[in-house]
Amino acid sequence: MTDPQLPVLCSSGYFCPDEGDACQPLLPVGSACQLNRDDQCQPPPNSAQYADTAGHGANVNGAVCLNFQCMWANVTIGSSCVIENTPYTYYGPHTEYIDIVSRDNCHIGSYCDATQKSCLASKAFAQSCAADKECTSYNCLSNGTCGNDVHQPRHLAVWVYVIVGIGIFGGMFATLISMFILHARQREAEREKRMQYWREQTAFRQNILQMRETARHSILSHGQNSFGTASARSSTLYGPRDGSDDSHAPILQYPAGKSSNLRKPMADEDDASSTYGMPQTQVDYKQMGRF
Repeated sequence: MTDPQLPVLCSSGYFCPDEGDACQPLLPVGSACQLNRDDQCQPPPNSAQYADTAGHGANVNGAVCLNFQCMWANVTIGSSCVIENTPYTYYGPHTEYIDIVSRDNCHIGSYCDATQKSCLASKAFAQSCAADKECTSYNCLSNGTCGNDVHQPRHLAVWVYVIVGIGIFGGMFATLISMFILHARQREAEREKRMQYWREQTAFRQNILQMRETARHSILSHGQNSFGTASARSSTLYGPRDGSDDSHAPILQYPAGKSSNLRKPMADEDDASSTYGMPQTQVDYKQMGRF
């Protein structure tokens, strides 16, 4: 099923004019044709010999429309030829210029000279030229010499590929090495942070243990009597009598409703001093001798 919005393509042997009204049969040599519509003209019998297979726009299947007339592009070198010069105006950002497209009916490999009006052999690479049609490549450079065909693939030397390959692999390895060094530095920085943290925590713990030991010795020193010996109750509360280290044992708690014996010596001492009239130091000594 065809799309009703698109016109049907013309079959072989027909062409569609610029008006697009209807497909028409190809025009014979000498018939009127439209500008740059080589496809409207009938090709010669040996069209493969004259056809422009390079895609430079010289003709279509050996037929060419010059000066609104169908011709065959089969004129040989040295024979008279027909030229069609069509100027086109090109507009740039700050200027405009005219480009003249010159076409002729010479055989492929030759061009029509505007002065002699005869076909001359096309020029090879690096030869002097005045127009694109004079060169085999259809590419006349700005310096007035024939250049390479614009459609020709460019072949580079082997050393160019070697340098490009070295640059690619070198860039890859440089990127990998840079990433490895960067990540190693980041890991080292994180490791240093952790080590600093653990050093601070260890120092903090040592300070706490030192403070605890200092407090323990201070309490034990206050528990010494006037004769330089520790009281039995101080020894019971702050350290074992057998000399073992029990600094980590918790302080004993008394049950609810039962008072500590810490205040009992004070009461006994007051009673003793009032009863016997003995000095406080002697009463303390007797009280210490009870244990």
